[in-house]
Amino acid sequence: MFASNICLNLNKIFSKKQYASHLLWPKSWKMIEEKVFAKQQLLSKLAKKTGSKSLLVQIYQNQLMSSVYFRLVAVKRIKSNRSSQTRGIDNFIPKGELEWRNLVEEIANLEQYKSLPVKRINIYKDSGKIRLLGIPIIYDRAVQSLFKLVTEPITEIHSDLNSYSFCKNRSSIQALARVCSILWSKKSTEEIVILNLDIKIFFNEINHDWLLKLYPISTKYRHVLKNWLTSGALINQKLKKILLDVPQCGIISLVISNFVLAGLEDIIKAHVIKITKNKTLVQKYYRDKSGINAIKRFNIQFVRYIDNFLITCWSMFIAKIFIKPVIVQFLSERGIRFFEEKSSISRLKDTDLKYLGYRFFFRKSWKLRGLFREKTGLPVIGVIPQKQKFKAVCLKIKDIFYFNLNLQVYTLIVRVNLIIIGWCHYYRYGQSVIYRKKLEHYLFKLVWEWARKKHRRWGKKQIASFYFLEKCWARSNVRGCLFSGQIYNNSRFKNKDLEKRIYLVNPTMSISKFLMPRRNNFKTHKTISGYHSNVKKFENHKLVQQDKKKQIFLKKILFTKQKGVCSICLQTIKIGEVIQIHYTTSIILNKFNNSVKNMRLLHKECYIGHYNLIGTEFSHCFKAESNILSIPVS
Repeated sequence: MFASNICLNLNKIFSKKQYASHLLWPKSWKMIEEKVFAKQQLLSKLAKKTGSKSLLVQIYQNQLMSSVYFRLVAVKRIKSNRSSQTRGIDNFIPKGELEWRNLVEEIANLEQYKSLPVKRINIYKDSGKIRLLGIPIIYDRAVQSLFKLVTEPITEIHSDLNSYSFCKNRSSIQALARVCSILWSKKSTEEIVILNLDIKIFFNEINHDWLLKLYPISTKYRHVLKNWLTSGALINQKLKKILLDVPQCGIISLVISNFVLAGLEDIIKAHVIKITKNKTLVQKYYRDKSGINAIKRFNIQFVRYIDNFLITCWSMFIAKIFIKPVIVQFLSERGIRFFEEKSSISRLKDTDLKYLGYRFFFRKSWKLRGLFREKTGLPVIGVIPQKQKFKAVCLKIKDIFYFNLNLQVYTLIVRVNLIIIGWCHYYRYGQSVIYRKKLEHYLFKLVWEWARKKHRRWGKKQIASFYFLEKCWARSNVRGCLFSGQIYNNSRFKNKDLEKRIYLVNPTMSISKFLMPRRNNFKTHKTISGYHSNVKKFENHKLVQQDKKKQIFLKKILFTKQKGVCSICLQTIKIGEVIQIHYTTSIILNKFNNSVKNMRLLHKECYIGHYNLIGTEFSHCFKAESNILSIPVS
């Protein structure tokens, strides 16, 4: 019934007004993107009911491919992306709204589509190896963006539950949180067997026949995908046909990678269930020293980010004999191989785990009291950034100071701050404070050497008074210094009286809530498909939970500040009483008054009596719990 209703309403959804020949570039995109997202949700729901390769899904995909809304959003995402200024082999970049509108009309008819070769670029990795990237032209990028809008809702249906690679509502931080929840779940985590597997040359060895047969696109546009796979590359102004290649730098490459590797988690667990004949993955397969049959839980867990797999279990025998052959068979069907140099099977107590830039290590006794004061001398799993990633950031910052000796201080600090903030934002979990302090010390050395080379005749006192916030030329006062720079040109600030000065970011200080160093609070987030029907409710629920945490934190501060006394009735706040935050000056009239100094903690009755309002407007009040009132009042 659901499929028949969609088939009847296809002509109503896409009216003839959308197919106007003269397009106007829209000024507000909110309504268009909401309609596109609603149709993507409908496509995902239809694929679940009838199958991803059914006739109804293909008809609906053809309608979406010719929709003006989908073509507008596809071109808009290319235009708003930073890579829109990257040239392909034709050296063409659209300029102005007219050329972008022409691109929207050009991608409407793809019956005689033929893609041009990609522009090959070599990028050197930290290990010294070369990564091959292919940059398509703007027209091919627009078609790939349109394909992504139509195929991504279907590929996410088949994605694994613990796959976190370039999907909506998922990120690398969630993958790290999942790894931490696995390692910290049991007391004897050092005994867990970890399969850390990496794929060798993923995009260059995918089986084209398998991909063309099973990729969820209608038969009408299958020749477009075949053109991308066999278009070739331009290397040193010479055209070379690369038969076993997928556009690695293309927009569609991420969707293809998720589709190729989807379903591995279910296959592993289904294979182990055949052995155990039990869905709880429990099997009596060995005997103790006493000769009694022992029950062993396999506890198989799976995490994937792009082409990096992480599989854990409790038995080395199960990992080598049962799990690894299943993965090899799964990848060989798709024409993919393992990278044996980076892949490993080991226990956490024997070798450290390196995953997504972090290093997980086990120690029987923890000595650093500043990080785990309550667990000093106990076995703990530590999480720190990898040394290679730290050295790469240091070299990147060093090159900026070394090759920009005559640059203005303002622009120099802007460039360095972008790198520091990005590094601190990603490496803000675990025991990252260790490397933050090293980075702070290294930054001071670079800044001081840069200033001494720039001003060779200046002394230490003159450099410190000119560049630093405090006059501290002695090394003992280094941590109180702030390297700053002033701009002398016209500023973007409207208020000319403000001082146009910028300061170098200190990695050890919490400059914002996103860069605050957090110890071990990797929190697992509930994952949901990006095109699920309840995805908006899920996102709103996350915002409400964040607001609740902020309210509890503020009320704790106000409770200690007021010594547990209401500021109107001057009576103590007891457990079970409803409390509310009151602003002394209105935050609606003055937006900058949203600070703790402007807040007071009141009873609900005192709050209503003060404003003479009805009680229904205070549904967001909550009872004073013991976790707030247990704070000692000084």
